[in-house]
Amino acid sequence: MIQFRCHLGGNMIRRVVGLLVLCLAICSSDALPQRWEIAANAGYMFGGSFKGVQYTVGDDAFIEDLKLKAAPAFGALVDFSFTENVQLEGLVRLQPTELQVKSSGEKLQSLWVNYYHAGFSFKIPSQWNPFAAITGGATHFLPKGDVESELRGSLGVAFGAKTFFNDIWGVRLEGRFWGTYIKDSDSVNCSPPGSDNCYTYPSTILMNQIDVTAGVVARF
Repeated sequence: MIQFRCHLGGNMIRRVVGLLVLCLAICSSDALPQRWEIAANAGYMFGGSFKGVQYTVGDDAFIEDLKLKAAPAFGALVDFSFTENVQLEGLVRLQPTELQVKSSGEKLQSLWVNYYHAGFSFKIPSQWNPFAAITGGATHFLPKGDVESELRGSLGVAFGAKTFFNDIWGVRLEGRFWGTYIKDSDSVNCSPPGSDNCYTYPSTILMNQIDVTAGVVARF
């Protein structure tokens, strides 16, 4: 069974909370336009490598590269416009996938890798409304079975476009990079939970994933 021991950096949390408080203070001004957008999207997510992971099976010790299997992903986003060009963005992205040995493709664990983020989106008003977004938050590793789920701090960067057919409905296309901080000596898999028979990292890494999604967006 897989157990992820994950921690959110205190500095990252304080920065994200500070940015959200600042944005909400700006949004409360009656002089600024208020426009909500809600989107649901789906696509495919790639990447997620873990280099030089050390683990044991019985009395045998191994050092292997692990990976997350590329798999479909889906989610939802909420954007709040407080200027014509800048939006506050919150999103959830969910990916059901597998943790595998990179060289052989051997399955170690079924799990969900979920992202919960908030940040800012910057758009150019036009027919296609191209935009870029930067967000921060948490990556939630949720293994299948009786295994404790954990969180890690992560950042996201997106580029895309959204076009509207009328005053309400449109489509949103985007590609997004996700980077999750994983500290050295953290455990990936302990079997049984709480034992010393674990997958551990020899060094700190940034787990990278990329997804490409399309979806429907409504504004009001």
